[in-house]
Amino acid sequence: FICMGGTPKRMENFAFYIMKEIGHKLPAGTTLLDISHHSYRYSMFKVGPVLSVS
Repeated sequence: FICMGGTPKRMENFAFYIMKEIGHKLPAGTTLLDISHHSYRYSMFKVGPVLSVS
């Protein structure tokens, strides 16, 4: 699934929400990471089968 919209912070919060709703657990010692952090134009977070993009 791909969910688009909102500010980068809103999409990060959405990714945390999805993680909680689908019961996805991150591996020990890791955090949710903006996988497009070098772009400076948008944010992208992947949680299980969901891609959250601003």
